[in-house]
Amino acid sequence: MKSIQILLIYILLCYSSVNAQYFKRFDREYIVPQGKELTLIFNGNVGILSINRNQDSRKVRVYIYYQPDLYNTDVYFDKDIGELFVKVDKESFIRGVNDKETAETEIDIPYDVPTNLNIKIKAGEVDIDLGGLRIKDFQIVSWAGEVAIDFSRPNLERMKDMDIDVKVGEVRLKRLGNANFERANIDGGIGELIIDFSGEYTGRSTAIVDLEIGANRIILPQDAGIRMSVSKMWFLSQLSFPVGIKKRGRFYYSDNYGEVKKELFLKIKMGIGEIQIDWE
Repeated sequence: MKSIQILLIYILLCYSSVNAQYFKRFDREYIVPQGKELTLIFNGNVGILSINRNQDSRKVRVYIYYQPDLYNTDVYFDKDIGELFVKVDKESFIRGVNDKETAETEIDIPYDVPTNLNIKIKAGEVDIDLGGLRIKDFQIVSWAGEVAIDFSRPNLERMKDMDIDVKVGEVRLKRLGNANFERANIDGGIGELIIDFSGEYTGRSTAIVDLEIGANRIILPQDAGIRMSVSKMWFLSQLSFPVGIKKRGRFYYSDNYGEVKKELFLKIKMGIGEIQIDWE
């Protein structure tokens, strides 16, 4: 009986030891030198990615929770040029993907450093809040999954270009007016897309929205002058406008267009499906 108890304890200890090494944590901070911008390049093929505002003005934090036997990770920061490269790759898709095999990556961006973001993820969940940061350029490509992007507070930098490209999946874009962008390209492939253009505009912004297949909703800000152009595939596309949007010639206008300094020019390209346009 005593030998059986010893054997069970030994098995339990071995099991605990294996499980302790089953997951690995990478947690590191990097300081962006004074006078440098931050360029974040993220490449991942499966997992959960979240990007948020750091409470520190110059530190960027990278945290990865993953299984080393399933994922290859690579993190490199070049302080001379302010470039941070993060890669999280799953070695094989033969066994498929489940919740227990998903890598989690968290990146916290310093709030007082001009930042350029280049995100590519093949499959997974993306949850990004860029509110209160200094984002100069933002590019993201997602091949499949769920994407949520929010500017919960105004961007402290004038953003020249914002490119959002999601091939397949559900997309939630919130308070894009706070992004303070000059030009935006939003490409929706197959799935459901909600684009909320509300927020604090500082001038004129232009957004090109290209939608292929799915049910989509666009939310317009009430305090900005709106001008829209729409191209659609005849009877395969359905479009509904709220009260206060009227067509004059080739374009659709809000009642306050030309009377306020804040302006949003939308170019909408529709594929198969429907777009519901509402006020915030």
